[in-house]
Amino acid sequence: MLQPGEILNGYRLIRPIGAGGFGEVWLCQSVPLGELRALKFIHATNAGQLQKEFAAVCRFQSAAEQLQSPAIISVQPPILHAAGMAYVMPLADGFGAGEASDPQWRPLTLSARLELRRAEPLWFPSEDLCGWLITILDALQLLSNAGLVHRDVKPDNILFFNGTPCLADMGLLGADSAQLTRRGTPGYLAPSWFLESAGHPDMYGVATTFYTMLTGNSPDKMGRAAYRWPPQGEATLSPEERIEWLRLHRIIRRAVDDRPAERFIDFSAFARSLKQSGEDPPQDYDAAEPLVGAPMHHLPMDLVQNTVRRKRLTRRAALLSLPLLALGGYAVHKKVQSEEVTKDAQSAASGLGSEIPWISVSMVLASLTNCGFKQIVNEPGLMLFSKTMTAEDIPQGVSVALHYDPASNAVWTYRCLSISNNETLKFNNKAFREGIASICAIFVSDKEWDEIREFIYRPKNAMKEVQFKSETMLFRDAHLSADCELFFESNDSSTLQHAFAVSSRA
Repeated sequence: MLQPGEILNGYRLIRPIGAGGFGEVWLCQSVPLGELRALKFIHATNAGQLQKEFAAVCRFQSAAEQLQSPAIISVQPPILHAAGMAYVMPLADGFGAGEASDPQWRPLTLSARLELRRAEPLWFPSEDLCGWLITILDALQLLSNAGLVHRDVKPDNILFFNGTPCLADMGLLGADSAQLTRRGTPGYLAPSWFLESAGHPDMYGVATTFYTMLTGNSPDKMGRAAYRWPPQGEATLSPEERIEWLRLHRIIRRAVDDRPAERFIDFSAFARSLKQSGEDPPQDYDAAEPLVGAPMHHLPMDLVQNTVRRKRLTRRAALLSLPLLALGGYAVHKKVQSEEVTKDAQSAASGLGSEIPWISVSMVLASLTNCGFKQIVNEPGLMLFSKTMTAEDIPQGVSVALHYDPASNAVWTYRCLSISNNETLKFNNKAFREGIASICAIFVSDKEWDEIREFIYRPKNAMKEVQFKSETMLFRDAHLSADCELFFESNDSSTLQHAFAVSSRA
């Protein structure tokens, strides 16, 4: 065991100031110069870890010329001792006391800084958080350019030096290869599905770290609407900051998207997205990163310049898929025209609720595909899906219309429509539930899902008394609507139209 006063690598040990994994970090002082430093020590009893960390630090040393940056911690060459391995690093900023010699002093990590902020009335401004992350993204890009992977990006491994964040702890550093082993810290460690789809482990780590920076929560809560805001609550954010918070969550979603083509091509692209405002057109899309629906040059200029502007789909747009398929398949489709937004909607286009905040295009696509829906229209800003059957040449089935912003992949309107008669009701009801689940059930609690399902089917249950029933409600900043309409085709035949829609505005 190390003891205070002991000398290693020309430094006198003062006291432990950190520990993690198989090592411990000591405050130390240069014997000839009296300068304070941090020394990490790996005990020889942990032979496997010692060998891995020795190789990692040596690998880092060999690429030191390519990694000259204030955003990457500098490390002195490691020295092996009979008791283990030690290497020295600069001493970070501190908290708890003014001087590092004080026993209450601790190095200031990002994790510590976030924890200290919980007691304050306001969380960090988005500008500060983005600035810190951009610095770390620049560091990760340097590592990537050098063919290296950090593999343990997390708040505990980001230290502050003179107020600037710096990527530290190179103990898991490895060469970038297709056969990387899964090593790191649970929560910030990239899952197997992400790595198997060519995802960069540090991209997942930095995205989950950014989620923790925005919310103060651990990554296991990522994607849940109840854990989207800072610890002090949504009400502590200004209207402008609330819009920015939602934009930053969309950026996180993109970084860890389950479809490789939707992810950032590198860390620099991630950083560029943070530098843009919500009104700026994206600058990091290229042929390697196709957008869902269409390339950028196909988008109307007013849509590119204002990513939160939206147009509402009519009911007829959602119905188009069924008759087209029933009449012999989809061969040529005329672009579905949308209603023009009202002046009120235009003036409020940059306000809150300009997207459905708890859903992304990729999530809906994955869920609909798993449920067997067939995509029959794919145009900039509009997708149509269908699950159909034909009964006596009358189109029957379920249609889904998804209206979104191609620039940001933010969903604006989602509509699920079922057309059934007495013979097809059971089949269509199952498909209708699957369509609804693609937007609701996966992303809400069981209690909330039960409430939404009751709301959706309440109009249908009321059809015994009336031929048309419609209801609306507000749920998590999105407007839900459900309606049913009964058409009597003859004295003994009727068709039921049952629709559910979720929209960013009423």
